[in-house]
Amino acid sequence: MQRSPAGRVTLAILVVWFVLALVLPTGTAQDAVPLVVAGELVRSDPDAVYVGADGGLGRLQEPFHDRSCEILADDLDCERYAVAFVSPPQALPLVAALSTLGPEIALRLLRLAAAGALAFGVVVLWRRLAGVSARAPSIMAATTLLFTPLALISIDLGQTTPLLFASAARGVGAVDQRGSTRVFAALLWSLTVAMKAVSAAVGIVLLLQRRFAFLGVAAAALVVSGLLGLAIGGPVMVERFVEGSSAVSAQTTVNPYNGSVEAAIHQVPFVPVPVETAEIAGLVIRVGALLLGGWGLVRIKDPDAQWAFAWSLLLVVAPLVWWHYSVVLVAALAVAVSRSSDPDRWLPALPLLLLVGLPLSIANGRGWGIPSAQWAVALATTAFIWWLVAASPAAGDVDSPERSASDTT
Repeated sequence: MQRSPAGRVTLAILVVWFVLALVLPTGTAQDAVPLVVAGELVRSDPDAVYVGADGGLGRLQEPFHDRSCEILADDLDCERYAVAFVSPPQALPLVAALSTLGPEIALRLLRLAAAGALAFGVVVLWRRLAGVSARAPSIMAATTLLFTPLALISIDLGQTTPLLFASAARGVGAVDQRGSTRVFAALLWSLTVAMKAVSAAVGIVLLLQRRFAFLGVAAAALVVSGLLGLAIGGPVMVERFVEGSSAVSAQTTVNPYNGSVEAAIHQVPFVPVPVETAEIAGLVIRVGALLLGGWGLVRIKDPDAQWAFAWSLLLVVAPLVWWHYSVVLVAALAVAVSRSSDPDRWLPALPLLLLVGLPLSIANGRGWGIPSAQWAVALATTAFIWWLVAASPAAGDVDSPERSASDTT
């Protein structure tokens, strides 16, 4: 990467991400705070880690709320910015260990981890695409620059979404090369599941591809971390997680920042749709998208393209989708371009996607949400990804330098 001017520009941008992760005030890391608070309370008051049946994303149990307010910056409205811990019990060992370092260090480490996961994904995508043509490095540098506003949302929040980006970018095709590579990819995916349980849905691709070793490593990691989580907080953590997840899910349709299909229908600009109607229509559309997406998934021959499409489809059908989840669309599209029959031709789709999403990134950074636009972007990108890779040959059917290089990333 550093051997070309475009590569040096890209590296400089990545360095800026890390610098910002270090210097931004930790009290504004809204989504990292609940990880630290959960890590503290799971040892002292485990019943307060998850919200109760009458709770919600912003309706926390009193100990959790009070501790969150102590950590959040004084100039933030705690009633608005304090949010629930929603990760499964598998995340508890990690957050418990982090919380022993104290809020200041733990929050900064979470921000650095977000920047690191994003940078890792960018480097992987660079290796996939920078060699496809003479103009590719410049396009990749421009893509990284345009990606920065979206990336900084995750870094500022201290989000774990960058793990999804890294896993989607990493792909599965290369794990056939070496045992250590397979273990790393499996552990990366298992970590995304531990932090965001919805990520488990893309495991269907691993089953379809019969990657049982990959699944075995990931499953073992999740079982071990789950048992450790229960040992720390007690068996009741499973019940509390299910109860809390149900409470949060019950309010997703009316959440102004959620880009799920129900929220998109309910919050169509200038055309108010009743919640009940939106939920029924959303269910019908989700089932249809799953059926159509499943049909499309099995018709994709290339393993990495199949993996990328599944990640993108997840953003179309998931019940809770924040705008910063759109980093997954960038990774999925980049992988799809790299696995298409003519990567150079479709490279401009990457900066175009980020240009289309730039107004939403700016709006989100200012505290606004446009659910209908978010879901529309996810749907259009997913459809384009499928069109791009549906006719692509399976890995190994094409013997090109670029494709071979990407398989050993």
